[in-house]
Amino acid sequence: MSQQNIYSKEKVDAAARGRWLDILANLGGLSEAVQAGSKKKVDCPMKGNHSKGGGKKDFRLFKDAPETGGAICTCGKYPNGYLLLQAVNGWDFKTTLASIGVFLGVPPEETRPDGYLLYFKGVISDPHWCGDKFVLTITSETGTVNTVTGDQSLEAALKTIPQGVVTAIGKKKGKPWGVSVGITQVAEIARIKPADTSVYRKAGVDPELLRKKYGKIWEEAMPLNDPRAAPALRYLSARKIGFRRVGDKLRSGSVRYHPSLAYYDEDGKFAGKHPAIVCKVEKAGRAITLHRIYLTVDGRKAEVADPKKMAAVPDDESVTGGAIKMMAPFKGVIGIAEGLETAFAVTSATGCPMWSAVNATLLENLEIGEEDGIDTVLIFEDKDKSKAGAIAGSGLENKLLKQGINVLRFAPTIDIPDGDKGIDWDDVNRKLGASGFPDLHLQASKIQHLSAVG
Repeated sequence: MSQQNIYSKEKVDAAARGRWLDILANLGGLSEAVQAGSKKKVDCPMKGNHSKGGGKKDFRLFKDAPETGGAICTCGKYPNGYLLLQAVNGWDFKTTLASIGVFLGVPPEETRPDGYLLYFKGVISDPHWCGDKFVLTITSETGTVNTVTGDQSLEAALKTIPQGVVTAIGKKKGKPWGVSVGITQVAEIARIKPADTSVYRKAGVDPELLRKKYGKIWEEAMPLNDPRAAPALRYLSARKIGFRRVGDKLRSGSVRYHPSLAYYDEDGKFAGKHPAIVCKVEKAGRAITLHRIYLTVDGRKAEVADPKKMAAVPDDESVTGGAIKMMAPFKGVIGIAEGLETAFAVTSATGCPMWSAVNATLLENLEIGEEDGIDTVLIFEDKDKSKAGAIAGSGLENKLLKQGINVLRFAPTIDIPDGDKGIDWDDVNRKLGASGFPDLHLQASKIQHLSAVG
């Protein structure tokens, strides 16, 4: 029987630090990008991510690539070498980790028969049925929280041991679930990791100076219904978002328009000024930072490397749990989506009041407190080939259900176009309009109060 080696990410991380250029050149075929460095762009190695003829001179490594392996292109942002190698080679994370471990000569933690999937060892808690899925949580010794989903066989397996025992849980391909004390079993799971939002932090900068800077930007900005905010409305109109319905629900002081906002590239170099939609990211009643969407005067995304950018988070704050809370719940109901445009598209099509989590990581970790006055959340998740949207939606659902908050999840039903990584409700709105959205009133029987939406 063939064997597979299991590697420790912490040990591979330590060995890779400072050697990422060598890793990318050898494992990713990125020698040209490595030689060009962070200041010169090369052709994107992921041709399939671009339309015919696209990707020319679009790709470059980050300035800190020797330490992180990160890169950026118009097709996406890859903050570390693991994600970059996965994208370039079409690998999953386990293959990527093992390949780097072998290349660097990192000894494996253990070897086990091939054909087994990942296992998790930890304290099992909170087993429950969620729709047609049986769900439980495993918390490892290091505090990592993993969500495991299964069916009746998982529930039956769990009954073989007391709840709360330090254990391993899993199954071999095609075999029923098994649970045991020890680490002899393996797990096929949907893995939900704690969010790493440290990339948003601005280390070494006085938090008060950042807050004053953001306050000044906010004071210079204006409501979206101001006549001077025409570029923002053109941007939304081009996406078939009806601003009248959206604007009627917008909270004052949540989303504004800035006529000329400074843009800085990944190296912190000033790269001009552009019109921008500016949004407050809030948590527990206070503003944490700003999210910006840079535009052109005629209402397109600005031609910059990263037209959507979250501003740095002060050192004494954390963006985890926050969101752009641009609309008030209606009779205890709020919707949540990743991007601002996606959230606006849902409101435009259905009338549902929405929040934007900005991205999948923050959506998964959204925090809702008693002060928000919410008893029902509608999750309008993205549909991705990577399953990132579904994993984030499932993670948030499990979290909210534990709080006693009702949840409904909606994913686009149309197929992901060839060559695309995914599709969201903004895409649905542009392709199908309101006809592509669920009729929320028909869902009213599922959750009390839902009929109040719109």
